[in-house]
Amino acid sequence: QAEKNRRKEVVQAEIYSFANFVRLIDYILLESLVRICLECWQVAEENVNQDMASIFTIEISFSDDGNLIYTPTLDQLLEEVSKTLDNSISLIQNLPRILLSAKLRSQLRETFGDSITQLFEEGPTFQQFVDCNDNFPLIRERILSVFRSSFREVEKAAQQYLAFFPIYKIKLSWNPNDYIHERGGTSDPILVTATSLPNEHLHEDPILFDPSKERIVDINQITKDIEMFKRHEKMMTQYRSASDHDALFIDSRQLRTILTPIPKNSLSALESTLFELTMEKIESITKILKYCSQRMKKEPNTLERFIDFCDF
Repeated sequence: QAEKNRRKEVVQAEIYSFANFVRLIDYILLESLVRICLECWQVAEENVNQDMASIFTIEISFSDDGNLIYTPTLDQLLEEVSKTLDNSISLIQNLPRILLSAKLRSQLRETFGDSITQLFEEGPTFQQFVDCNDNFPLIRERILSVFRSSFREVEKAAQQYLAFFPIYKIKLSWNPNDYIHERGGTSDPILVTATSLPNEHLHEDPILFDPSKERIVDINQITKDIEMFKRHEKMMTQYRSASDHDALFIDSRQLRTILTPIPKNSLSALESTLFELTMEKIESITKILKYCSQRMKKEPNTLERFIDFCDF
């Protein structure tokens, strides 16, 4: 009986030791995960501090009032970096733990009894290990500081793109039809088909010519704008689409895609508008001249027709 009791005590001691061993391994793993996570954060800090690291891309665009738009903004960038760091901790925090294994729970409960609930609910967690390590907040702040500094460099470098806003503004508000306006002045319409013979020319459409209503353009302004469009085309050949600024990379290729065709398209639109206006005037003048030619070919054979011919 004594031997039986001794063996029972040995088994119980081994079971208790095994339970404590499981708990010890769980804590060791927590410490190891904290160390690995800290090393990863340190590697991240080294990466953002490298020359021309270009960890994130900042896209440049224009607002309608001529200001530069950064995508993402500094606040969005810092928020995303902080969220990524937090997610790395949350990911590890949610990993399965040996101590919480369903297969071991009955064994642990037999060993620790009712105190197992306290162990599960109030025992140390990965987050608590992290919170006790002062290196994490220091590394976080240093990483965010690098991005703040890099963003300031991006803002300085991006000022060069403001010189291209006049090109972008053309896309917003320029219209080739704005060059066209009526001649103005006192209206003095001429009815080209007027006649003193009521029974003559009954089947002809009336032709009215009013010089004050004629559509004209400002040639001087058009000439200046054509030269401007050509300057803009030349400017775009010197456009710099991208540049490195420490941890950030400026990407303005999308803006270049928008700006590049604007001068050429503006010239084409202006050419098309002037061509249509010219054809409109040619058609109008041709119609008048054709009518005049036909009417003057008819020789008057009566006094009334001769008077009407002279009036015409």
